[in-house]
Amino acid sequence: MMRSFKTLFLSQYKILLIIFLFVKLTPLDKWVFEVCNGSLALSSTWAGFWAIMNHQGERLLNIAVMLIINFIAYFQVENKKAYIKRFFGALLILEIGIAVNYLLFQKVLNIYRSSPTLIYDKFISLQAIYGNPYIKVYSSNSFPSGHAFTLMFWALICYRIIPRKFMYAVVPAAILFSTNRLFSGGHWLSDIIASYILAKIWSDVYTYIRQYLFMKEFAKIHTKVSDKLIKKSR
Repeated sequence: MMRSFKTLFLSQYKILLIIFLFVKLTPLDKWVFEVCNGSLALSSTWAGFWAIMNHQGERLLNIAVMLIINFIAYFQVENKKAYIKRFFGALLILEIGIAVNYLLFQKVLNIYRSSPTLIYDKFISLQAIYGNPYIKVYSSNSFPSGHAFTLMFWALICYRIIPRKFMYAVVPAAILFSTNRLFSGGHWLSDIIASYILAKIWSDVYTYIRQYLFMKEFAKIHTKVSDKLIKKSR
């Protein structure tokens, strides 16, 4: 198993290296921020929508949407017991992934990147417009985005464990809720992209562990059946 784990992580090292290309800000980061944040001036309805999407309570909406989709999918899968195991197994890997990402980028590599709103003086502040301090418009630790990591990990896991028709709801929800900070200025584009890549790596870890456990269980069953057949042949 150790050799298999080594093979898994070695196969991901090139992807992991790509993440570090996003540690340094690019002109694209600035351009995307200016376009997204600047669009808030188009109309009060548009700005109000993104104010809601960047409110701290939006996290509860995220969780609610994810749970509702997975709950409905539960009644559509054939093996409900296996579905529950896969769901909670993925949840465990997600928690481990969040912890490891934090330790790697903040504690080991000491990467503390400021969001656009902490760098530029001129921007449209949703907090100021609506006088609501609970609207998130800045972050002193924006790389990577735990928000985007969680949502993309969820989307990738859903692709593996629920009927494909649900992806028509999963993908738009994951993209919408993970890119909302681009409008408020809480994250850079590269924060989001790097988080998507990390989500891909951890979803692969989940898939490998699931396959390993399946093969291990299959081997046990095969051994039991073989033993019974040998006894009968005697």
